[in-house]
Amino acid sequence: MSSRPLRPCAHPGCTELIRDGRYCLTHKPAPAADNNRPASQERGYDTRWVQVRTWWRKRHPMCEDCLSAGVVRRADLVHHIVPISAGGERYDHANLVSLCGPCHAKRHRGLGEGGSKV
Repeated sequence: MSSRPLRPCAHPGCTELIRDGRYCLTHKPAPAADNNRPASQERGYDTRWVQVRTWWRKRHPMCEDCLSAGVVRRADLVHHIVPISAGGERYDHANLVSLCGPCHAKRHRGLGEGGSKV
Protein backbone atom coordinates (compact mmCIF):
# COMPACT_ATOMS: atom_id res chain seq x y z
CA MET A 1 0.00 0.00 0.00
CA SER A 2 1.26 3.45 -0.92
CA SER A 3 2.07 5.84 1.90
CA ARG A 4 1.48 8.92 -0.23
CA PRO A 5 -1.36 11.17 0.92
CA LEU A 6 -4.49 11.51 -1.17
CA ARG A 7 -4.93 14.72 -3.15
CA PRO A 8 -7.52 15.98 -5.64
CA CYS A 9 -7.30 15.36 -9.37
CA ALA A 10 -5.79 18.34 -11.25
CA HIS A 11 -8.74 18.51 -13.68
CA PRO A 12 -10.78 21.67 -12.93
CA GLY A 13 -13.86 20.84 -10.87
CA CYS A 14 -12.98 17.17 -10.30
CA THR A 15 -13.24 16.02 -6.67
CA GLU A 16 -11.73 12.55 -7.20
CA LEU A 17 -8.87 11.83 -4.79
CA ILE A 18 -5.68 10.23 -6.13
CA ARG A 19 -2.28 9.15 -4.80
CA ASP A 20 -0.11 9.10 -7.93
CA GLY A 21 0.08 11.27 -11.03
CA ARG A 22 -1.87 14.45 -11.66
CA TYR A 23 -5.22 13.13 -12.87
CA CYS A 24 -7.79 10.52 -11.91
CA LEU A 25 -8.53 7.68 -14.33
CA THR A 26 -11.46 9.62 -15.82
CA HIS A 27 -9.36 12.69 -16.67
CA LYS A 28 -5.97 11.11 -17.34
CA PRO A 29 -4.91 12.11 -20.88
CA ALA A 30 -4.70 9.29 -23.38
CA PRO A 31 -1.15 8.45 -24.41
CA ALA A 32 -0.14 9.93 -27.73
CA ALA A 33 0.33 7.04 -30.11
CA ASP A 34 1.00 7.01 -33.80
CA ASN A 35 -0.14 3.54 -34.82
CA ASN A 36 1.06 4.12 -38.39
CA ARG A 37 4.66 4.82 -37.36
CA PRO A 38 7.03 1.84 -37.40
CA ALA A 39 8.76 0.81 -34.17
CA SER A 40 12.12 2.45 -33.47
CA GLN A 41 14.10 -0.68 -34.37
CA GLU A 42 12.18 -0.95 -37.66
CA ARG A 43 13.28 2.65 -38.39
CA GLY A 44 16.93 1.68 -37.88
CA TYR A 45 17.47 2.72 -34.29
CA ASP A 46 19.36 -0.40 -33.33
CA THR A 47 21.76 -1.35 -30.53
CA ARG A 48 24.59 0.53 -32.22
CA TRP A 49 22.43 3.70 -32.28
CA VAL A 50 21.70 3.32 -28.56
CA GLN A 51 25.46 3.12 -27.91
CA VAL A 52 26.21 6.17 -30.08
CA ARG A 53 23.37 8.14 -28.51
CA THR A 54 24.56 7.28 -24.98
CA TRP A 55 28.15 8.23 -25.84
CA TRP A 56 27.00 11.52 -27.40
CA ARG A 57 24.77 12.52 -24.48
CA LYS A 58 27.58 11.94 -21.98
CA ARG A 59 29.79 14.33 -23.92
CA HIS A 60 27.07 16.85 -24.84
CA PRO A 61 24.62 16.90 -21.91
CA MET A 62 23.23 20.40 -22.56
CA CYS A 63 20.83 21.54 -25.27
CA GLU A 64 23.03 23.04 -27.96
CA ASP A 65 20.31 25.36 -29.32
CA CYS A 66 19.63 26.76 -25.84
CA LEU A 67 23.36 27.24 -25.20
CA SER A 68 23.69 29.22 -28.42
CA ALA A 69 20.91 31.50 -27.11
CA GLY A 70 22.64 31.89 -23.72
CA VAL A 71 20.32 29.52 -21.85
CA VAL A 72 21.57 26.48 -19.94
CA ARG A 73 19.14 23.57 -20.24
CA ARG A 74 19.72 19.83 -20.08
CA ALA A 75 19.28 17.95 -23.36
CA ASP A 76 16.54 15.31 -23.59
CA LEU A 77 17.62 13.63 -26.81
CA VAL A 78 20.07 13.39 -29.69
CA HIS A 79 18.81 14.79 -32.99
CA HIS A 80 20.01 14.09 -36.54
CA ILE A 81 20.70 17.43 -38.23
CA VAL A 82 20.13 15.95 -41.68
CA PRO A 83 17.33 13.39 -41.31
CA ILE A 84 18.17 9.79 -42.08
CA SER A 85 15.25 9.80 -44.54
CA ALA A 86 16.96 12.66 -46.41
CA GLY A 87 20.31 10.90 -46.65
CA GLY A 88 21.80 11.94 -43.31
CA GLU A 89 24.33 9.60 -41.77
CA ARG A 90 22.91 7.82 -38.75
CA TYR A 91 26.17 7.40 -36.78
CA ASP A 92 28.17 10.41 -38.04
CA HIS A 93 29.01 12.71 -35.13
CA ALA A 94 28.90 15.71 -37.46
CA ASN A 95 25.19 14.94 -38.03
CA LEU A 96 24.26 14.88 -34.33
CA VAL A 97 23.13 17.60 -31.95
CA SER A 98 21.84 17.43 -28.35
CA LEU A 99 18.47 19.13 -27.88
CA CYS A 100 15.84 19.66 -25.20
CA GLY A 101 12.24 18.74 -26.04
CA PRO A 102 11.09 22.28 -26.92
CA CYS A 103 14.07 22.91 -29.23
CA HIS A 104 13.55 19.54 -30.90
CA ALA A 105 9.89 20.43 -31.50
CA LYS A 106 10.94 23.79 -33.00
CA ARG A 107 13.23 22.03 -35.46
CA HIS A 108 10.43 19.70 -36.56
CA ARG A 109 7.48 22.11 -36.43
CA GLY A 110 5.62 22.26 -39.69
CA LEU A 111 8.06 20.03 -41.56
CA GLY A 112 6.27 16.69 -41.34
CA GLU A 113 7.83 13.42 -40.29
CA GLY A 114 11.62 13.34 -40.53
CA GLY A 115 12.01 17.02 -41.42
CA SER A 116 14.64 19.41 -40.12
CA LYS A 117 15.29 23.11 -40.72
CA VAL A 118 19.02 22.83 -40.22
